[in-house]
Amino acid sequence: MNVTVTEAERFSANTYFFISTLLRNAEDERPNLQMCAEAYAIVNTMFRNATNFIAPGYETNPMIEKKRETMVLVAMQKIVVHMLFYHLFVMDLICKSAGQAVD
Repeated sequence: MNVTVTEAERFSANTYFFISTLLRNAEDERPNLQMCAEAYAIVNTMFRNATNFIAPGYETNPMIEKKRETMVLVAMQKIVVHMLFYHLFVMDLICKSAGQAVD
């Protein structure tokens, strides 16, 4: 869970930074962007608090917990591999259209 919360916190922080950047140059959209920035500031705080939160545990079978963790890692690996192959496929198409081959 900690990895997921950390990633969510990172995405939220990046979005907050993006909104803050837009806010600097905003004119008539300033109130809406300000509301967005304030909402993401709250979300960032919540994620930060979640990473520091330790829930009281309950008795679980360590093998069941290890299996669950393994299944999550396998699912993450499948996603990364799929993204990698898709990227290579797109790059191959781009290179072929440009007259170059990718090894």
